[in-house]
Amino acid sequence: MIEILSGRENMQKDLENFLKVERGEQYLLVRFYRWQEPTVSIGLLQRERKMPLPVVRRPTGGGELLHGGDVSFSVASRRDLWGSNPKEIYERLMVLLQESLNEVGISLDMTHYSPERMERLCFFYPSWGELTADGKKVVACAMRIGRRAFLLQGSLLIDMEYSLAHRVFGVGEEILRERITTFRELGVEEDRLLEGLRRFMTNLTQIIKVVYNFRDHG
Repeated sequence: MIEILSGRENMQKDLENFLKVERGEQYLLVRFYRWQEPTVSIGLLQRERKMPLPVVRRPTGGGELLHGGDVSFSVASRRDLWGSNPKEIYERLMVLLQESLNEVGISLDMTHYSPERMERLCFFYPSWGELTADGKKVVACAMRIGRRAFLLQGSLLIDMEYSLAHRVFGVGEEILRERITTFRELGVEEDRLLEGLRRFMTNLTQIIKVVYNFRDHG
């Protein structure tokens, strides 16, 4: 279920899935993956900075994010199956993720506001639609919209090396702990979190089946 690859391999696979849907070859492609080593990913249009860790560019937007203690996912699917505009698609998917985690007893809040300005660090402020616990980001997501398809990438923060994040981003550990939390800090076992992700994939697939059944017989 979960692949463990390098940052470049993970981003390449996500991009390939997006392009397959964009070309009309697939309707839904879902991945869950982890990272072979601590890696920083940056947004598609973000300027790359010199860092003490490998840096990869995501095919989606957003800011800098430290990977290694997280489990990541990507969803590539047809736009017309999920909503009429990017905001509707994003919200529907994030609500589905929230509900899937809630099915296994993981209760998270959804952010309903956006920061006044974009930070270079993805986790510095929760953005609209992202999932939080006590106001702290615990799930970071970014999306790309194509002509026919969309790609949603997300990372669930199982653990965080705050000292490493401090060295990489130059932000104090106390400030980082004020902005983000982890599932480990929330007392959520990794197996339960992974079960929530399995529910997410099942629910995604079920919605696609319902949509096609409605179109074929509605």
